[in-house]
Amino acid sequence: MSRFDSAEHLYDWQRTGRFPKIHDDIYNLIRSEVSPGDGAALDLGSSTGLLARRLKHARFVVHAVEADANSIVVGRGAGTYGPGVPVRHWMLTPGQMPEFGEFLAGAGITIVAARRVLPELDDAGVSPELLGETLANAGVRHLFLEGRAPRQDAKHRLRSVSDEVAGLQKYWKPTTFDGKHRVYLTLKE
Repeated sequence: MSRFDSAEHLYDWQRTGRFPKIHDDIYNLIRSEVSPGDGAALDLGSSTGLLARRLKHARFVVHAVEADANSIVVGRGAGTYGPGVPVRHWMLTPGQMPEFGEFLAGAGITIVAARRVLPELDDAGVSPELLGETLANAGVRHLFLEGRAPRQDAKHRLRSVSDEVAGLQKYWKPTTFDGKHRVYLTLKE
């Protein structure tokens, strides 16, 4: 069960009430740096919604954005999305960034968790630079990234969290590195 979107993660959560270990590291990083009083959170690229639901369980106000409609259907069916965890089906493109910024500001989102999603956004034309600027202008103050697990044969230009951080550096500064592919960034003042 190594895939991030494995149905087994949802089944195990439904059966036992325990959240999957696959999110432990990013969840623990978030909890060590921010609290529910720091503002609403967005799970960007939320897949089936398990991390979003876990944050809601920890009393965060949570929103989710996911590009894959099937993942949303599966999450709703499993109960991760629903009361307290609204999800928007949204395939972000450069032209949609102003609307995305308005959504973030309107929802009071100050915390964003982005697990393994920056390369996919980059492929759609939303570079880390554009995303970083949009988040900053919308009032986001805390950004948590989990990049893809490091691999020597990776070909994507954002093959590591360090590459993602480099693309965000105009507006964001790394504060805490956690392992080889997780980082907490704060807005440059």
